[in-house]
Amino acid sequence: MVLVSELGLAQPIAQDMENQLRTSVIHVSQPRMAVARYMADRRIWYQSFLQNSIAASESESRMICVYSHVIDGFAARLTPSEASVPNRACGLTLDSARARSLVFWMRGIYPEHPSLNDTGIPPPPKRWKWLCVDAGPDFNSSHCNKKLIGAQVFLKGAGVTESPRDGNGHGTHTATTAAGRFMAGSEFMGLAKGTAAGMAPHAHIAVYKVCFSGCVDSDILARIDQAIKDGVDVLSISLSSPSGNIYSDTIAIGAFRAMENGIFVSSSAGNKGPMMSTVRNSATWMLTVGARTLDRELRSDTQLGNGEIFVGKEPKQASVAGKAVLCEGDAVLGVLMGDSVLKAGGAAMILVNPETDAFQVLPEVDVLPVSKVIFYDGTRIKAYINSTRHLKAAIPFKGTVLGEAVAPVVARFSWRGPNPYDPRILKPDIVGPGVSILAGWNFPTGVPASYRREIFNFLSGTSMSAPRLSAIAAPLKAAHPDWSLAAIKSAMMTTADVLDNKEKPIRDYTLKPASVFAMGAGHEGGSIAQSSITERDLNYPSFSVVFSPPGPSSFCFKRTVTNVGDAKSSYELEVVEPHGVTVSVKPRRLSFTKAKEKQAYQVTFFRHGNEPMAVPQGHIKWFLSSKYEVRSPIAVSFKPE
Repeated sequence: MVLVSELGLAQPIAQDMENQLRTSVIHVSQPRMAVARYMADRRIWYQSFLQNSIAASESESRMICVYSHVIDGFAARLTPSEASVPNRACGLTLDSARARSLVFWMRGIYPEHPSLNDTGIPPPPKRWKWLCVDAGPDFNSSHCNKKLIGAQVFLKGAGVTESPRDGNGHGTHTATTAAGRFMAGSEFMGLAKGTAAGMAPHAHIAVYKVCFSGCVDSDILARIDQAIKDGVDVLSISLSSPSGNIYSDTIAIGAFRAMENGIFVSSSAGNKGPMMSTVRNSATWMLTVGARTLDRELRSDTQLGNGEIFVGKEPKQASVAGKAVLCEGDAVLGVLMGDSVLKAGGAAMILVNPETDAFQVLPEVDVLPVSKVIFYDGTRIKAYINSTRHLKAAIPFKGTVLGEAVAPVVARFSWRGPNPYDPRILKPDIVGPGVSILAGWNFPTGVPASYRREIFNFLSGTSMSAPRLSAIAAPLKAAHPDWSLAAIKSAMMTTADVLDNKEKPIRDYTLKPASVFAMGAGHEGGSIAQSSITERDLNYPSFSVVFSPPGPSSFCFKRTVTNVGDAKSSYELEVVEPHGVTVSVKPRRLSFTKAKEKQAYQVTFFRHGNEPMAVPQGHIKWFLSSKYEVRSPIAVSFKPE
């Protein structure tokens, strides 16, 4: 019995225009015979499927790679008509005709970065199986060390030859966010001075470069296949798949097999928010991470001649005199506008954010002094401009300001739930720092014409937040080798915080309370992760209930928890009911007499009332006085008739 599915390209990559060759991933059910026990035999066996549609002499050159861990199957270069032939043999079925492009790119590593120095780093574990790839003078095995313990390229599906070297800074930034070593004196243009370090500064890093001008499904599967073979502990995926069904989602398929092999998978939720039902990487076996702000601001205010001062943000600092130009645009357009203003003789720029960005301002690297203000302040600045002919303005640079801003705030760009695959599974799971994150870099900053290079840079995105949570999972996995991956995920989610630094509920970019579809269980608590987060192992640490007529008016869930805290302990219950729903929990107390003892409880949700809120939410919390508490968020959706 053989099953084949070929995954589609949103945009064909490295396509042979004459023959229309496309990268196809063929899934084959595991054979009962011993023919495919060894990789060489398996490759020959898989070639027999290709020989149904192409000449035997071409089958070897057309085959890209053979998978042995992430899936049973292979990838090959086929035309649409050739891809349909294996589908008709031996019970094969076809999902689609092409490989799929992904949204975010993993672009390798800059091995010379000082954050990757291996001084004081222990050697990799003896079980580590992988050496550093030799890719010519641009990148060879000497670039690896006890910190960077592996680097490999997976670009056969894209039809290009590359080295593991970073192509745009994304890979170096995400890797050092997760596991960069301590770096004293780090800064960006004098900002955020201090000692930089990843969340797991002593962890080893292995790099799997899978993207060139895009990311191809066959290469992503090859990467995860190699990670399983190498025996990694945590797989951090800062890219996401297009929308579709979970059974055609390459990352979800690969992550499932990684999970089966004991690898914790953390992934980014996506960056095109704030629309609902857009979250990506939303399979239950992955930790899906959204983005939030920090309480660190790069302040560059606007001071008008009438005495009004408006809070602004931007890292560019300089003492200049001349004309300031008022512009309107988002962060990306603002950088280009600043370049145009400078070329036109302007000395500075005041950039007004779009109204859709509400109260969120994302700093960018500009070529001249800039104060970026929110839309509502921009209307007052324009009113001042229209009120007098004697215009005066200044941009007092405040530098790095800590603790004043309300934080965390869920980033506008962070993709939201409900889960498009299955609304009964709450996604995203959690949010982590993803706005103006300082990490390793070695590329020009700002517009291409600036040529300014820094070894650290500020970037924003869920690509920045996912590595942070990956790095929290790594030491937990090492400290608790007997914990399941579900226990690690549950520990991180049930101890997530739902209050900001002002002891108010976490807000979104509109400064209204953030919904669970924006923040999941809340924002991570790295310090908690080392102490009290070990209180529970829930089957799934959140509840998402969907009521739809003519469906049932009640739903019942059972959860089993494990005590890994104090041997003798008794936990009380707190329930906050979502609007329009009654929540019944039995029992209302969990009493343990020994460590690792398991207890079960049952939760029933009853619908009542009419016209519920758009996003009713609540929580169930178990607590032991003020010592420990674990919290499971509740999301309720009401589908219309």
